[in-house]
Amino acid sequence: MNQYFFTFLLFFLFSFNANSQTNCTINAGANSTWCGSQGIHLDGHAAGVIQGKTLWRQISGPASMIQDAAALQTDVLPPLPAGIYVFELSATCEQGMAVQQVTHTVGLVLRPDAGSDVNIPCFSSGFIQLNPKNIPLSPFTAEWTVLRGNGYVNNARFYPSVRVDACPPSQGYILQYSFINNKGCRFSDSLIILIDNFVPDIIIETGGGGCGGGCGGCGG
Repeated sequence: MNQYFFTFLLFFLFSFNANSQTNCTINAGANSTWCGSQGIHLDGHAAGVIQGKTLWRQISGPASMIQDAAALQTDVLPPLPAGIYVFELSATCEQGMAVQQVTHTVGLVLRPDAGSDVNIPCFSSGFIQLNPKNIPLSPFTAEWTVLRGNGYVNNARFYPSVRVDACPPSQGYILQYSFINNKGCRFSDSLIILIDNFVPDIIIETGGGGCGGGCGGCGG
């Protein structure tokens, strides 16, 4: 009789535990790339019945500090050295634990190379072809910016302005070549384009006439 009762008790306890189990899942977010000055955002999510706290911990990578390891969404504080960081999010479910890891890369991206400086003795018209030595890898995109002088860049072609309010820079135009992503990461390189003379002469919008002197016309 006692043996039957003991068997029934075990069956009852097993059935109770199986029926009371609650599905508990977590998501540690997507693998991402960051700038070291930004830090890392940990984007965790949980579903089901969580008993106790969720917990972030670093598994590998350079030493870092998690702002609030018990929060699902939290940050790894900057500045961070370049490297590959692996973090683990865990949660205690009603039965067992849920664990997931995520990898974040800091600073290990292809750096832009704007190419060699350009010297043009006599520029007549049109554009100057830019020849960067590399292109960005996804999710980065390329961007050209004129830092010194007047003109614009379109499709890797630099168009110096021939109607300006001052002579072209005597020490050359400076163009910046950048790789950027949607998180605000920016890595840049620059080059100098030095134009000795223009044909026809640069026209000054505010005073009429040309620059004359060192930045006057050439050829002829």
